[in-house]
Amino acid sequence: MATEAVVTAMLSAFANNWPEKAEHCRDKRTVSFWMQFLEDMDDGLLRATAKTILSEAKYFPKVADVREMAFRLQAEVMGVPDAYQAWNMVKRWMRLPPTLFRDGKHLKRRPLPPIIQKAVDGIGGADMLGMSENETADRARFVDAYNNLMGRMRHQATMLPEVRELVRAAALPEGLKRLLPEGD
Repeated sequence: MATEAVVTAMLSAFANNWPEKAEHCRDKRTVSFWMQFLEDMDDGLLRATAKTILSEAKYFPKVADVREMAFRLQAEVMGVPDAYQAWNMVKRWMRLPPTLFRDGKHLKRRPLPPIIQKAVDGIGGADMLGMSENETADRARFVDAYNNLMGRMRHQATMLPEVRELVRAAALPEGLKRLLPEGD
């Protein structure tokens, strides 16, 4: 969890980088404000995020910029592929036989990572892709589906825990209830 010392140091570094904001950054109310929106973040991740922002940003960041950069850094470190890399993984995976007999054993091909599998399923599944004759259209549909799923994942990852709990506690609007299957 983010400590006040790390948030204060981050704001101080921002103040050095954007001198016109210096007085504002050193105000206790400002530190308190940033703390309430960053308290769920790890100190190390916050330090790395601040350094990245200081080296890349042209304008003074907002809380949302810090949270978004943290997500981006984590995705990069975890090796989350972009949409076109994911599509290439799908194409390679589809060229592999579903089962292989090697050294007296039946081996099954490894499944695709869950988010990639979800994108494939969202455009009709692997069987449909295997029968399709329009790879350009398939790639475009996959890229859209994958980017949509990544956007949802990014939104979930950057959502404040307090907001998540408030939304869970709120009643679901009738319009959304009609879209869900019975029993949900």
